[in-house]
Amino acid sequence: MGGSKLLLDANIFIPMEDPKVVPPGVATLAQKAHLYGISLYLDEACIDDIKHDQNLERREATLSKLTKFPVLNDVAHRSEADRVKRFGAINNDNDRCDVTMLDTLDLGVVDFLITEDIGVLRRAERAGLRERVFTVQETLAWIQRTFEPKEFRLRYIIARKAHQVSTEDPLFVGLREDYPGFDAWFAKCRNTHRDCWIVEIDRQLAGLVIWKDETHAEALTKHPGPRILKVCTLKMKPGYYGEKFGEQLLKKILWFAQGNSYDLVYLTVFPRHEILISLLRTFGFEVTQERSNGELVMERPMLIGVVPTLCCEEQALAFDLRSYPRFYDGPVVRKYIIPIKSDFHIVLFPEIGEASDLPLFPGQEFLVTSSHRGRDRTPGNTIRKVYICRSPTRTLDAGDVLLFYLSKSNDLKRSQSVTTVGIVEQARLAENSGQLLRLVGRRSVYPREILEAMDPTDASPVLVIDFLLTGHFRPHVPLRKLLESGAFVGSPPQSIKRIETGAYKAVMASTEVGFE
Repeated sequence: MGGSKLLLDANIFIPMEDPKVVPPGVATLAQKAHLYGISLYLDEACIDDIKHDQNLERREATLSKLTKFPVLNDVAHRSEADRVKRFGAINNDNDRCDVTMLDTLDLGVVDFLITEDIGVLRRAERAGLRERVFTVQETLAWIQRTFEPKEFRLRYIIARKAHQVSTEDPLFVGLREDYPGFDAWFAKCRNTHRDCWIVEIDRQLAGLVIWKDETHAEALTKHPGPRILKVCTLKMKPGYYGEKFGEQLLKKILWFAQGNSYDLVYLTVFPRHEILISLLRTFGFEVTQERSNGELVMERPMLIGVVPTLCCEEQALAFDLRSYPRFYDGPVVRKYIIPIKSDFHIVLFPEIGEASDLPLFPGQEFLVTSSHRGRDRTPGNTIRKVYICRSPTRTLDAGDVLLFYLSKSNDLKRSQSVTTVGIVEQARLAENSGQLLRLVGRRSVYPREILEAMDPTDASPVLVIDFLLTGHFRPHVPLRKLLESGAFVGSPPQSIKRIETGAYKAVMASTEVGFE
């Protein structure tokens, strides 16, 4: 995947020639781009924006620092009215630069845009381009996944008590900055044996959630509860930003709350943590209050009971995001079975990659690591995923239900069974390698050799399915029951197969969706 084109928001690299210390992520990005043949560009709009600086000396100094980067000139942009319609209002020259960069990206002139500007990220989110707009840390994580997979064994989220977590870890520096009384508060957590979840990588603390049960009288939330889970702390170490561990922790929180019949999850967050707030909003959290110290209270009611009736498939995905991990599976949406080979199954769903029983260890469970999975620390067990295949199916729509069928495997316990349920966000076709790279975007857990081997063409495109992981079946549904239900006829399918309502209901009646 060498030859990728990245568009830079100019202010990312401006400090590189200054006497002050270069941020390590920025310097590393420049080095790795050179090493892997990744082209870095500036947009003509960025140069124009800098030229509006009234300070002549500063303007000339800034422009001199950017001469090392090629500039994309004379791009045939959409009209300004169309850009405003797509990306939002233009109120000043800086807005015009932001909107023009996004238009350059949207036109396919470059593969990805790199920025630290929250305003650009917001515009990209509204325009459906967030998967192709990276922060510096997200770019480094993408380069690691795509160009330099490492031997690595991910240890998943681990339950701990507060007294088992050392506050000497650097992760706590940011918490102390946000909360001056943090150490006194954590001492109470330690004394009361408060529950935690941690992400541990190579025996180092990478992420932390501290949570507790509260009554409505304690929480004073807008939603009455009564079963309320308060997320007291949700923190990732900065060195792991962009690697989707925060999404992994959110999945843990929501699955735990759903599986234990909580009515409400809530937390407080300062407005400056806009990326976290955006993630929370995507999955149904809403700001309900503002505290005296400036913190926002964000609440997320959990769906308990029967899933409501929807009138159209356009509403299904919005409902699924708002009610995650519950989902709508009524008559408005189609249902499909996706056969998936064991190596890809382990990559996408590593948390259920239990090995077949070993003769020397009967009844004991071990997780299998695939040849690809073991070389990448990016967690497969996040919420938003991407699956790639050569299926001829062209009828997948947002909100459709996906049942993943693990093909015959000598290594995995769930061989020849439906293991997992997901929801389609969107399905698109890649007709060349560059397009495939752009479409898998930030969600990819596939190393470079897998993407290159797909080699899409106009005549043989690759189907790219963005989907939400909504649960794993407990128990998994074996081939025998799939044949009895009519989901399969004769033998398992070799490609994506739509199943009718009766077969789908029979499959679901034989199992439950587990949130573990």
